[in-house]
Amino acid sequence: MKVYDVVPGLEFEPERDFEQSPAWFLDGTHSVPPWTPMFGWFWINFCRHGMQYGAEKLSLPTVKGWDWRFHNGGGYLTLLLVKSEEEKRRREIEFRKAIMPFIQDFEGLWGGFIKEILGRYEELKALDLEKASNTELLQNFEDTINTCRRMWEIHMYMMYGVYTAYILFENICRDVAKIDDTSPLFHKMVSGFDNKVFQVDRKLWEFSKRAQQEGLANVFLDNESHEIRPKLEATEKGKAFMKDFMALMNEDGWRMQRMSEINLPTWVEDPTPALVNVKQFLQKGGDFNLDEERRKITEERLAAEKEVIGKVPQEQRGWFQQLMSLAQKSGVFSEDHDH
Repeated sequence: MKVYDVVPGLEFEPERDFEQSPAWFLDGTHSVPPWTPMFGWFWINFCRHGMQYGAEKLSLPTVKGWDWRFHNGGGYLTLLLVKSEEEKRRREIEFRKAIMPFIQDFEGLWGGFIKEILGRYEELKALDLEKASNTELLQNFEDTINTCRRMWEIHMYMMYGVYTAYILFENICRDVAKIDDTSPLFHKMVSGFDNKVFQVDRKLWEFSKRAQQEGLANVFLDNESHEIRPKLEATEKGKAFMKDFMALMNEDGWRMQRMSEINLPTWVEDPTPALVNVKQFLQKGGDFNLDEERRKITEERLAAEKEVIGKVPQEQRGWFQQLMSLAQKSGVFSEDHDH
């Protein structure tokens, strides 16, 4: 079945596409189970664009990104290889310049993009959907499309930069310390950092403590998941609790069971999954144990850094530590960008 009306020009056509590349790989991580048509439209169009944008922005030496096709609800992709040795050499020179902002000022670079994209989100969120006219809704949707395109540009530019540094760091560790990313020692060097996922979990834990303090714990513990919100909103204390809880959702609850699957509700639309997290913290009790666990992992990381740096020749330590610092951001970026 043709799907020109779903993903214009990007549906898989064997005769044409096997001429371009003999191998197309199913993105099983993201497209199993199969995507709905709108999910596929957003992903194929804009992830594809972002991958090619990021590769060109950084001038990756061996690849110009990926191409994508949509087939039976799945995303299939192939590499756009740089085949000319002369072009590879030219791109490598440009890449060495393009990667420097990541090494010199990762926080400033990533922080600037976070500010940009959250600013775009705030503009989209500001529209009152209940009162908006059809033309306002259409404009909001067009702005959403443009924001999605920009989001993928930022995503892939940052991902290529951060993980290229991770690979370079692994290479230098292999050379000077005889370890790679299969080594526990290597993993200790890139672990133990806070991230947005932990921070949101911590806020949910704080709401579990508030529920205890305000006598609302039984509303969570004695009711089924779908009953918690209406039961809370039946009392004055519960209403105040939910007002503050929904403020958190409006900040950090724009997530859903499956990203880009627009027919699924976000936590803002249905906060039940987040309230279940609060319930689980109440059932477990105690402190927020991730903080203590992270402190232990941080101590192990510092010890691992000292051990490995001691094996690096003095003249290479400056570059080693710069690469290590950026490689250590890869896990934080992975969690933060997803949020």
